Amino acid sequence: MNSKKRLFSYLSLYKKNIVLIFILLTVFLISQAMIPFLVGRYINSSTSIDSTLSTLNFNFDVSNLVKYIIFILLLVIFGSFSNFFFEYSLSILAQNVIARLRVDIYSKINRIKVIDIESKQVGQFVQYIVNDVESISIGISSVFKQLIQGILQILITTIFMFCTNYFLSICVIVLSPISLLVSKFVANFSYKSYNENRENVNLLTKYTMEKTNNITLIQSLNYQDKSSVEFNTVNNSLKKTSLISQFSSSWTNPVTRLINGFIYALIGISGISFVYFNLFSLRIGDISAFLTYTNGYTKPFNDISSVIGEYETCKIALKNINDFLNMDEDIDSETELKESISSIEIKDLSFGYTKEKMVLSNINFKVNKNQKVALVGQTGSGKTTLVSLLLRFYEPNSGEILFNGLNSNIIKKESLRSHIGMVLQDSWIFFGLVKENICYSTSSSDEKMYQICKEIGADSFINSMENRYDSLISSNSNISDGQKQIITLARVLLDSNDLIILDEATSNIDTRSEVVITNALNKLTKNKTSIIIAHRLSTIVNSDLIIALKDGKILESGTHNELLKKKGYYYELYQSQFK
Repeated sequence: MNSKKRLFSYLSLYKKNIVLIFILLTVFLISQAMIPFLVGRYINSSTSIDSTLSTLNFNFDVSNLVKYIIFILLLVIFGSFSNFFFEYSLSILAQNVIARLRVDIYSKINRIKVIDIESKQVGQFVQYIVNDVESISIGISSVFKQLIQGILQILITTIFMFCTNYFLSICVIVLSPISLLVSKFVANFSYKSYNENRENVNLLTKYTMEKTNNITLIQSLNYQDKSSVEFNTVNNSLKKTSLISQFSSSWTNPVTRLINGFIYALIGISGISFVYFNLFSLRIGDISAFLTYTNGYTKPFNDISSVIGEYETCKIALKNINDFLNMDEDIDSETELKESISSIEIKDLSFGYTKEKMVLSNINFKVNKNQKVALVGQTGSGKTTLVSLLLRFYEPNSGEILFNGLNSNIIKKESLRSHIGMVLQDSWIFFGLVKENICYSTSSSDEKMYQICKEIGADSFINSMENRYDSLISSNSNISDGQKQIITLARVLLDSNDLIILDEATSNIDTRSEVVITNALNKLTKNKTSIIIAHRLSTIVNSDLIIALKDGKILESGTHNELLKKKGYYYELYQSQFK
């Protein structure tokens, strides 16, 4: 679907609102056009020129004047009300469209492949939902308004012009395309500069988010001055492209006004000449009305050219959002995993983020129900990638993963993940209460939450907070990384999952707390299957199966004692930590 079809598909959802907008706008424009028509008729009825064309006679009639004033006042009031409701209805339309657009963008984020999400720059999705959507809102409210209002105003004004004098009307229509040609030329010139400007806006957004999210690291490394220099470089690039894009659109309006002013003057001089020489049955009132219509006819060209910058920004924003919404979605399956996970078997599994470099090669092992399996190996050996494949964040290049004998490719992702709880190395904490963070995605009772927190030692620091479980926290709050990780552990353990995956779940926790948490995990996962990724080998010595990975391949597997006896790769890893 292209950008235009995408926009029309959203607008078509509000057909009644659009019809009402057209009716209100038409009523307003006709009311506006009737005023100079009545003024011209009154002037014609109250003036006359003698045969020598040397004197102008004015016939004052109070009753006639009052009648025209009443009509004009009614048109002003009626037109003002119509314009108010037109603006109000247009605002409702714009807000409805962008609200639905934001929902679709956010829903799309949840439906595309994880690998596609990771390929996006930091802040890209914020750009879509906030900046680009706001540009489209401005486009609907201003550009769309000027365009539709301009077209209708041109049509209505043309009708009234021909009713006043057909010859002058033809002159105006013949001369007006000059403004269109100028606007078209500037639009083509401005598109490239506005596109470059938007890319620099994205770059500045990305840079600002990265640096503000890591401000403590920047300060600890004394990188503030260099960071400021880098920011100024990005900011100056944005300043340069902003100036070019604004300049390229700013001179359009003055030029079109100059052209339209020339047309106005030409029509005025021609009209006076026609009256003087008594040509085309033109009278003084007709000139007055026609000059007003000339302004009304050329005004839309000025208005459209004045918002050419907003139009280009809206056009680029719509294209980028449309490209994102057109991205391929993650393919899902339909088979539900109704029973609890009793076995996991990986057969001849190979995977690479790119075809040129494989991360995992020919992986084979089996996990039975209630087994505790540990994955160990150096950084980059493929441990986290293997876990991501189990959760179907990615699909294997070859081989298969079987849950209860079913290939993971045919199991619905939502159904599969409902059986799995996972704690990542990076703790995710959102702004909210402590208990909201712990009970995220679950509906467990407070009693169960208190019990889990007590088991893993989370209640000690939570109860030291001012409002205990009702304390507000966030990713940037004054709780330690270890405390954040304990909260995420409590979150997973609170949910009744068949399989628990812990990816360096105690990496940010001190040794004493690690012992408490490890004992609690052994107790809480006693009747559950668990897969643990750990660099601290002391935490996995009691595992039923330890799998040692290196360069994406399984070198060894067995229990802790079995692997130590082999004095191979695992033995070297273990000894390196206890020398």
